[in-house]
Amino acid sequence: MKRTAERIASTSQADEARSTCGGLVAGLLAIDAIAHAGPPHRGDIIFESVIEEESTGNGILAARQHGPAIDAALIPGVSGEDLQIANSGAVWFEVTLTGKPAYVGLAGVSVNAIDLAVDLIAHLGPVPQRLNAAFSQPAYEAQANPLAFNVGTICGCDRPSNVPSECVVGFRLAFPVEWTVGQARAVVSEAVAEFAARHPSLTEQPPAIRRHGFQAHGFAIDPDASLVALLRSAVAQVSGEPARVSAVFGTADARYFADQGIPAVSYGPVGGGMHSPDGWVSPAGVRRVARALARTALAWTA
Repeated sequence: MKRTAERIASTSQADEARSTCGGLVAGLLAIDAIAHAGPPHRGDIIFESVIEEESTGNGILAARQHGPAIDAALIPGVSGEDLQIANSGAVWFEVTLTGKPAYVGLAGVSVNAIDLAVDLIAHLGPVPQRLNAAFSQPAYEAQANPLAFNVGTICGCDRPSNVPSECVVGFRLAFPVEWTVGQARAVVSEAVAEFAARHPSLTEQPPAIRRHGFQAHGFAIDPDASLVALLRSAVAQVSGEPARVSAVFGTADARYFADQGIPAVSYGPVGGGMHSPDGWVSPAGVRRVARALARTALAWTA
């Protein structure tokens, strides 16, 4: 198998604590196995560990802008030993709502900003329902509602007897793989504007949208791509069973490889409890993943 470039990156994210450490270990074991393997391989096989997958993806973006040139990437984050070939896009946004403070005992004089926030949350609820109804992506066909919407933060007043004049609510919205970030932003802006138009109290000071953190487009690789085929074959050889193919239900760094025309696949060990104190991975799964990664890297650089 000939390649114009001779490098493959094994990339993981070092900021997901115990569960992702299993992916890091699998990648390092694969590198160690390749170093001691008999058959020679062409070019370099590189291990990368980066930060910030969970908030921005800036770690892998910096690596792609300033790191070595590569022609394929295997991302060994915890995937349940599935080959994950797609992920949805995601945007974070905060909405600041301004009310009208007054003495708490004067009913009807004040406008409570937290009450406005509660109404806004209810108004935005149908947005992901509409997106999911129109979403069609083969890697997600087994999931009924793959595009999630989350209310993650809310900040209002600091005293029960005060009418809050301002409330800030933070959201995360997943959007279809094929959409741009601009399309997702437009949906958010339209929905918030519709909400404001229904509340006369917001005429003078309409809700303000702040976009921060993730502004990430989606990713998908052809299930018949060469890298996918090699990894599927390696997984089958190691496990004795056909490889499972699925999608990521959050964002993933694979998008930055795709932006440069570099094929990428996420494949890591079985684990659970991610983002919790009792996160875990299967040691046997780590070894299986390491063997499959090593076989794939050797096949790609043969």
